[in-house]
Amino acid sequence: MPKERPSLKGRLLVATPLLTDPTFAGTVVLLCRHDADGAFGVILNRPLATEAVEIVPEWAERCASPSVLFDGGPVRRTNALALGLDLDAARHATPGWTAVQGPVGMLDLRAGPASLSRTIEHVRIFAGSSGWDVEQLD
Repeated sequence: MPKERPSLKGRLLVATPLLTDPTFAGTVVLLCRHDADGAFGVILNRPLATEAVEIVPEWAERCASPSVLFDGGPVRRTNALALGLDLDAARHATPGWTAVQGPVGMLDLRAGPASLSRTIEHVRIFAGSSGWDVEQLD
């Protein structure tokens, strides 16, 4: 990423009707990281038929409705990732929580819900992610 360009972390990429590639056609992607190493995000609007409780049962209580798995993108589809909302995140540092934009952040699913702040809620679980090499997104 050229130094003169600001990070797009926390921004939404909305596919235009001109984007016909089925991988990203009609998608909205939240960029979770955008730096000199490239960009990473998840597709927000592709729910799958699989219930989240089938993949990560310990997180079922904190999942937002509908509590299904979402297709996060074409990269590492066998890996589960999570986003959550923590309205108190600015007031405290939470291990296992990485802020993306305001109260929205990535969760470390390996940490388990009991080890994270009780204020984290509305969790979405994603299968896979979307990624771009250095300057590819630019």
